[in-house]
Amino acid sequence: VKPKACWLANPDGKQLCDPVEGVDHEPVPGEAPHWHFNLLPLDPVKKAMFVIQVGEEEAMVDLCAGAAPCAHGILNVFKAEHDPEWRGFLELTLHGDAGDLELRFYRSAGRRTSWQSHTGKPEAFDIPADTKVTISFPGKFEGKIVELAPRNMDKNEDEDGVPNMREGGLTNYFIFPGESGQDAEWLVGLKWRSLAVVNLELPDGKKYVCDPFVLVPHEVL
Repeated sequence: VKPKACWLANPDGKQLCDPVEGVDHEPVPGEAPHWHFNLLPLDPVKKAMFVIQVGEEEAMVDLCAGAAPCAHGILNVFKAEHDPEWRGFLELTLHGDAGDLELRFYRSAGRRTSWQSHTGKPEAFDIPADTKVTISFPGKFEGKIVELAPRNMDKNEDEDGVPNMREGGLTNYFIFPGESGQDAEWLVGLKWRSLAVVNLELPDGKKYVCDPFVLVPHEVL
């Protein structure tokens, strides 16, 4: 089902730009397309919502202007059980050729100036390296859960060799399957699609979770 139109609105419902139609984007020949929307809001943009209209129904999504993935993944918001008003960002990258996952946590998506289309470098949300981080897959893969961990407890390098371990054994970077021995074969393939939910529980008992979002291999984004 193709969205009829999208626009930006402030919390009071005031439209910040004219509704626009989506432009079809077919990432893989023969696959169902998704849509790109080019929205040009009027100033000032406050805490805005992204409004999607399908038929006569409308749905609203929180918007952080300029926020964008930094590691070829999918960006989503996650929440704190102990602080309902707090929000952070996570970026999950699925490598469809091998079924491996990279997960990064951000405290902020970065600052955006008036002349930038995207925010700057995000601020890491560092947590203890022994934090329990899991991803579940509602729907088609109901019951499947994977557990993520740092690549190692030394530098915890990402796939580009950039270290992510900070003083005190803190990090924002977790991977699957790593050396865990967990099966990743079921995540392989460019046609792989699923809902995903990220959960983390810190050693002190604090819990964080995100709303379900659609995960696809980064190769088709």
